[in-house]
Amino acid sequence: MLCRKLCCVAWRAGRIYWDFRFCTQHKSGGDNGRMAFSPRRPTMFDQLFSQPSTLARHRHSPYAVERRRYLSHLMEEGHSRSNLLDIAAVLISLARHLPLHQPTICHAEIEASAEAWTKTIHRSAKCLIVGKRQFIFHATNWMRLLGRLREPRVMQPFAAEMDDFL
Repeated sequence: MLCRKLCCVAWRAGRIYWDFRFCTQHKSGGDNGRMAFSPRRPTMFDQLFSQPSTLARHRHSPYAVERRRYLSHLMEEGHSRSNLLDIAAVLISLARHLPLHQPTICHAEIEASAEAWTKTIHRSAKCLIVGKRQFIFHATNWMRLLGRLREPRVMQPFAAEMDDFL
């Protein structure tokens, strides 16, 4: 049986660091039901969510691998756990509303998806404006991280003259 257990994983500078670890419980043999640690490492979703229904929703929503990659990237940048929880909820909406079946996505498609997303939820005007801004921000960064954002080429002023000069 695979279960999660809260374990002390480190003791540094007088602080105890806790983490959830996966372990298996053995009922037979001479271990008397003690826990043995499994080699399986917890995923980003396992680190963020403890509620089984929430964990299942995030694991089984579309593009779970890509969402985990983006959340891991943000965690490495130093985002807080509460911020990652909020972004994880936004990512589920992104996965459902963005045209991810296409190989690349442009900024106009992200904005159109954000506009369609604002019509599916009923919030105050201020919440919709902030939510739409977050939707566009995270969709753009997520697609850029995955290498799927089609960004317009910006022409340098005097590019031809600079090429001739150099």
